[in-house]
Order: sequence, then structure tokens, then C-alpha cells
Amino acid sequence: MAGLKLKKIIDAFSLEVIHASSDMESALLTVPEVNRPGLQFHDFYDYFDPHRLQILGKAEAMYLESLTSEHRRKCYDDLFLYNIPAFVICNGHEVHEECLESAREYGRTILRTGATTIEFTSQTIDYLNRALAPCITRHGVLMEVYGEGLLLTGESGIGKSEAAVELLKRGHR
Repeated sequence: MAGLKLKKIIDAFSLEVIHASSDMESALLTVPEVNRPGLQFHDFYDYFDPHRLQILGKAEAMYLESLTSEHRRKCYDDLFLYNIPAFVICNGHEVHEECLESAREYGRTILRTGATTIEFTSQTIDYLNRALAPCITRHGVLMEVYGEGLLLTGESGIGKSEAAVELLKRGHR
């Protein structure tokens, strides 16, 4: 499956690695979207996409802070049961011990940034949209013949340039 290596995001945004999963170097991001798991912390997983980068913002951090240690651990366990590419903590928030324990148990990558949630989210989505955009390479020669645009396309080495040279010899541009 094509995608962007998680390591590229870590390097591009200078993310701090709090806990590295065994597959952190090979983990791929395949969708240009992110998720803030507030609903998941309330046990709502009906439309959850585990392929998205999971981002913990200020609102989620404050909610988790209000929970008991056992309930907080359950929230992290339920989320980390899914094979998410990584869990990013924004605003430089402290990492809950329950988060680290759960990450170790389920083998999930935990990252942290000092950037605000909106900064990191918007920059990451922009980066992912560019990095995961479809790309098609075409071989071709563009010319003007009798005042009309002419695009010669075909496999590499098939003779497009030679045909263009012959047309140039006959006065075309």
C-alpha cells in the first residue's frame, strides 16, 4: 500500500518521540486526514478510521485529566486496540502514565509537539495532502503545427522527439 512514512512527519515537524513502536520506522500514513479522539474517549467508534493520525489537543487533554486513573487507562486501551499510525500530543502536554503503559502494551507510537493543536493539525493536513496527492508521469512533446497545439504522447523511447524534429525541419514550431 502506498503512503507516507511516519518518520517523514516526525522529521518534518521535529516531533519528540515519547514511545516508539517496533514498526515506527516502517509505519505508513495513507490518508490525508487526522482525528481528534474526543468521541472515542466516550466509547463512540462507529465512524472511527484507525488509519488517521490521532491528535490529542487541549480539550481532550483536559477531559482525560478529569478522569480517574482507571477510566483514563480504559480510554487509552480502547484507542490503542486499533492499529493507529501514531498518537500525537499537542501543546507540549505531559504524557499520562496510563498513556505510556497502554502504548507499551499495544505497541503504539507516542509523539509530542509544542505547537498548538490548530497549528499542528492544519500544517499536518496540508503536508499530507501534498505528500499523498496522486502523481502521474507522462512522456510527451508539445508543438504548434499550422497554428494548432499538438501534443505527442507515448512510452519513453518510442520516437516522439524524432517526430518533433522532423516537423521542426518542415517549418513548424
